[in-house]
Amino acid sequence: MNGFKLWDSVLADGKKLFICSFTGTSAYLIDKNGCYISQPGKTYKQWPLSKLKRLHPNGNWLMA
Repeated sequence: MNGFKLWDSVLADGKKLFICSFTGTSAYLIDKNGCYISQPGKTYKQWPLSKLKRLHPNGNWLMA
């Protein structure tokens, strides 16, 4: 979506996170431990794609 793919690594709020799913114009992000990460000051876990910067495209490979 909008140039992002599942499992791309992204920079969000100064942290390296991974896209695990999409909802329209937003994405759910997880950290390297698999924990969902919310935006600072928010209770929901969706991040607008406009607030994300792709660090590394996944290329359809899941790296552990």
